[in-house]
Amino acid sequence: SVLGQQDLTAFGESFDVSQSGGVLIATAEYNQQAPQVLVYRKLNDRYVFSQAIESLTSADESYAENISISNDGKTIAVSASTNDDVASNNGAVYIYTQTNGEFVLSQTLYGRLRTANTGFGKKVSFGNETLAIVSRGTGASGTVSIYELISDKYIFAKDYNYA
Repeated sequence: SVLGQQDLTAFGESFDVSQSGGVLIATAEYNQQAPQVLVYRKLNDRYVFSQAIESLTSADESYAENISISNDGKTIAVSASTNDDVASNNGAVYIYTQTNGEFVLSQTLYGRLRTANTGFGKKVSFGNETLAIVSRGTGASGTVSIYELISDKYIFAKDYNYA
């Protein structure tokens, strides 16, 4: 079930499932609260609630606008495309890694362009040992940035620009 259903305004606007189907993640939005990422684990052919991941900041950063889980179900990427840590609306992607059965923040990624309004993290998607992150540009332009998993950290590998 979904936690706090009486205040729930949206559920599953973004969701993903691990390759084995063992872990399901979904966004939940509530009245007067920052969005959350809800984690469900498959137990006896049913998904059972396991954890709620909340934003670590009170800022309006479009937290959990898009989410993705790695194929092995041990890493979650959470977008925050209007995060202002680097520049206004530059964006960020939070990486949560499973530790002792719980997902904990392990890394924060920022786009290589440290300018305003790039929207890094508009969309996130895991591959086998890669993470693709979309940054919106102006008009119909943008960038897909590829990060590779190296020694338990996601390291920038290449940008693909589109116009």
